[in-house]
Amino acid sequence: ADEINFEAEEIPEFSDGYMNQQQRQCLIIRFSVALCKIVNKLEGREIPGIIAKPKTKGSKTVNIRKAFQALSKRPEVDARLLNREEDILEGKGPTIRALLRSMKRAYRSLAKCPSASK
Repeated sequence: ADEINFEAEEIPEFSDGYMNQQQRQCLIIRFSVALCKIVNKLEGREIPGIIAKPKTKGSKTVNIRKAFQALSKRPEVDARLLNREEDILEGKGPTIRALLRSMKRAYRSLAKCPSASK
């Protein structure tokens, strides 16, 4: 089951003891793309300029910044989290979880009102 425990302090897959640095970086690359895909789905549109296969820290940063830019238009998203791109790049579980929780709250209304996705 690929469920996210929103209450846990750490994301085991991002912890230092769970995998080596190369595996961890691969996971962070996938997360930078997944974050954009999640935002695309929630917004009901494509975020332009997403790098599908980021290979460098710069390309991962581009993806994270593009997702944060789209999220910043939602006042319900905690703006403090949108300044924590370095935490995301480092795979810091508490920041990632807080961001996902904030997104969940911000987009909760879309699930209740189908016409709101426009």
